[in-house]
Amino acid sequence: IDLHQTTPLVPILSGVISWRLISLFLFTLYGTADREDTIKVPHDLVLKVEKAISTSDMGYRNRSEFIIEAVREKVQQLSKIKEVQA
Repeated sequence: IDLHQTTPLVPILSGVISWRLISLFLFTLYGTADREDTIKVPHDLVLKVEKAISTSDMGYRNRSEFIIEAVREKVQQLSKIKEVQA
């Protein structure tokens, strides 16, 4: 992402707040950011993910795609639960 073309606020904000906050702003605004984080996943769960990918025809190219979609779905599910409770 070219941060200076994404939004006119980025050049202004970049001198004032951290790139981490700008990244969060872009993710919130556009659903994407210019960085990724690494997390640890228990090996037995990775093996289950690999087995699920290899035995299904759901179109996952790798375990990262599968895990990203699973986390995204869980976050959406929790968001809906929170809306119902509010």
